Amino acid sequence: MKKLKISKLWHDPVWSKVIAAAVLVLAGIIWSYFQWFWPSIGAAASNTAKWMLNRTPTPNFLLIILSACTLVLLVFGAIILWAIIFPAAHDVGWQSYTMDKFFGIRWRWTYGSDGAVIGLYSLCPVCDYQVFPVNVSSFRVAPRIAFQCEDCGRDLGQFEGISKELENRVIRGIHKKLRTNTWPRPNQEQP
Repeated sequence: MKKLKISKLWHDPVWSKVIAAAVLVLAGIIWSYFQWFWPSIGAAASNTAKWMLNRTPTPNFLLIILSACTLVLLVFGAIILWAIIFPAAHDVGWQSYTMDKFFGIRWRWTYGSDGAVIGLYSLCPVCDYQVFPVNVSSFRVAPRIAFQCEDCGRDLGQFEGISKELENRVIRGIHKKLRTNTWPRPNQEQP
């Protein structure tokens, strides 16, 4: 039972790193003991403590704390400045998702200021020529549309309903991928 619990911890992504760090620290302590580094480490720690407790117009430990805070602020400032200067270098947000394939047809779109899908249009998945739905219903009993590429002549399929219904299904598919975080990223292959 104990072996199973340790095995679970070892395969856990966080605990495996904690265990590995503990093993490395223990190995470093043992190595430094046999290399006779402990007297040097103790002397360095003692000298550091004496220096920190010495009196100057401003206590030295306070200077160290202020220096550390200044360094942290400079690093954060540099990160923020980098993000302002190079915003597209790390921007892989959901608004970069503007093309996908639904129902055997490639669709492209943009987003409005409120995040709504706008400018949805259909393309041939082979030659990227824009295609439009054509009404192919017989006797107007049940509406039916078909897509055919005028450039390469491919038949892209027939669908029950009107074009607005199909576009609504595509928009709902886009929303589903955004909600479930399954939309293709820019570094992934686009359909």
